[in-house]
Amino acid sequence: MDSDAVENSTLFVDEKFKFPENFDDVDSISSTDDEYDEFSTSSSSSKVDSSSYQNNTGDETSSSGVEIDCVNSLQLWTPEVPDGLKPVVGQMFESLDKGIEMYKKYAVNAGFDIRLSCVKKNKLKDIILRYVVCNREGIPEPIQKNTLDSAKKKVRMTSIHRTGCGAGVKFKVCSDGKSFILYDFEEKHNHCLFDEDSKHMLKSKRKLDYSQQRFILKMSNANIGATQAHNIICQLKGGYDRVGGTKVEYKNFQRDRNCYIGDSDANLFVRKMNNRKLYIPNFSFEYNSDGGLLKYAFWADDTAKQNFQEFGDIVSFDATYRTNKYCMVFVPFTGIDNHKNCVTLGAGILDSEDGNAFKWLLEAFLKSFGKQPKLVVTDQCPAIKQAVREIFKESRHRFCMWHISEKLPAKVKHNVLSNGDFKKRFHCLIWDENIDANEFEERWTSLMTEFSLQGHKWLKYMFKNRHRWIPSFYRDIPMARLMRTTSRSESENSFFSQFFHYGATLMKFIDSFDSAMDKQRNNHRLLNHKAKTTLPKLLTPLPIEVHASKIYTRSVFKDVQNEIYQSVWSCFQSSMTLVDGSDVIVIVEKKKIQQKSTDDDTANANSYIKSIEQKVTHNKEHASFHCSCLFFHHYGLLCRHIFCVFKNLGIEEIPTKYIMKRWRKDLISSELLKKKHWDGEGNQHVKELENDAQSIFDDCLGIVVNDIKKFEAFVSKMKTLKTD
Repeated sequence: MDSDAVENSTLFVDEKFKFPENFDDVDSISSTDDEYDEFSTSSSSSKVDSSSYQNNTGDETSSSGVEIDCVNSLQLWTPEVPDGLKPVVGQMFESLDKGIEMYKKYAVNAGFDIRLSCVKKNKLKDIILRYVVCNREGIPEPIQKNTLDSAKKKVRMTSIHRTGCGAGVKFKVCSDGKSFILYDFEEKHNHCLFDEDSKHMLKSKRKLDYSQQRFILKMSNANIGATQAHNIICQLKGGYDRVGGTKVEYKNFQRDRNCYIGDSDANLFVRKMNNRKLYIPNFSFEYNSDGGLLKYAFWADDTAKQNFQEFGDIVSFDATYRTNKYCMVFVPFTGIDNHKNCVTLGAGILDSEDGNAFKWLLEAFLKSFGKQPKLVVTDQCPAIKQAVREIFKESRHRFCMWHISEKLPAKVKHNVLSNGDFKKRFHCLIWDENIDANEFEERWTSLMTEFSLQGHKWLKYMFKNRHRWIPSFYRDIPMARLMRTTSRSESENSFFSQFFHYGATLMKFIDSFDSAMDKQRNNHRLLNHKAKTTLPKLLTPLPIEVHASKIYTRSVFKDVQNEIYQSVWSCFQSSMTLVDGSDVIVIVEKKKIQQKSTDDDTANANSYIKSIEQKVTHNKEHASFHCSCLFFHHYGLLCRHIFCVFKNLGIEEIPTKYIMKRWRKDLISSELLKKKHWDGEGNQHVKELENDAQSIFDDCLGIVVNDIKKFEAFVSKMKTLKTD
């Protein structure tokens, strides 16, 4: 039976004549198969007992006919509906469900709601008698104020809904035991009915259909709550009267879904992820439980593994997000893709942030990917530091500069930070890539002495661990400066916050995670498409710039283009000498420094020009180039000094050995990026048809919207299809 046919999906009657659920002990109803005793309901007596309620019907208008009961001096309303919809005594139905559905359609057209009332079953538990009544049947229970029970005194102040209405129908089973006959029909109501302008407020109209439930879930995955989802759908459908469900129904649906998940949340989550492991090729899922409680989990799909294969040279992970109702820590593993964007390589959740938790997580990561990253970037958590040392033995470990910068205001006294000179000099010092370790230590000591911070506990700890976060101490690590920018962790935090809601269940959390991955991967596809179908503006006439535009993604090309441009306008060759069979070429770069230097006669109030020398070593035998600035070593891109040498040598294309694969176009296929997860639950084909149907409808709407005749025909066909 359609759940929308009744006020509740469970069968119930009013308290005065409610039956036990098992129907084994019913005194007022005969349980024999061959006779049908009348129910001892209060429906008839309530017409007298509830006379004080019968005319308390508000100021609603109604298009139904109104008459006066001369005996009881009561107003009665007779619905005005087409004869074809009106119930007829003696009408036969193949099943009880079809009879109830008939009365439901009649009620909607008439302007009232229905409710399942009394039921009678035989010894085999088959229904043989059923009453369906107007939902305003019965009378409200009296409020007990003369009681010592404080719970009974707490009564919610609401409007009186029930009026003792006697309208309804009665069905009984036929001799074949399957079909039903309508043997009684009371047409008149003792209350006004909903008119055409108010019918959308009927409870049957306010019930959420499948499309609305689906819409709420989709909005929830995008971190949009039920109230906002209702506002959005009202705008999409053109008004509140076209939606049906109110904000209350939307919020109740979300609440009921969470209640359904309830204590089974962890089990449902594990089952969902295990099904993915079973049905999705190359999907990894590991979890750990203790005493039936979920402690840790880690997962990565095929796309994440391909991303790690291409961009896993440097990986950061951050254990600062708490994104669910259990306060479990969300730990995304992040790399940098060929568009210089953050890419998620896998993710885990932990119930604690101790050493055992992080060791388990890194072991699960290693089991899924099969190799360790070259460089791992984390915050300064001692537990993470210990876990990386024990599990990622081949990886170099450094601290995330963003977290250090974020902690500075909390660690250093306000009176020191209020001195703009200290903060500026501190950040200039820690970010300076061109100084060596000795110079850093000298300048650090000088800065601490000047501001009397030699004994500061946190700054002493950070200086002791300077080899884990100061650029001067990891100049030897290839690609080490990819994670230089402070925005990596910050951007990941901001990205996931768009989808996650603190207090979400694990099931909602994983759905939101999937939505986040869909967005991230779709952005990657868009950038791939842009790189493939558009051409950038060129800044120089050099053929090598054209070549670079063809091999690099657009964002990477901008960096290379800037180096080529600077090689033309700010660099020149000063000298060249032969050393051990290689040409050592001195390139002088005129660099504009955004800071006044009083000892420079070219200075002005905002900047000064500084000459910087770099040495490019060219080995002709091996066709190799090496620059003392180590730009290629740190970023995987050639520097302006080498491009200056290329220009002088007439080299028109970047040598293949200096084109790193990780920066090329189309490393990750579009097919892999648009893969959708299927966890084995539900029909995947049906889900695809749902999406196709919505997309096709929107396309058709766009086609006919400017042609009124086609538009009218389209709407007419949709109505016919809906009726059929």
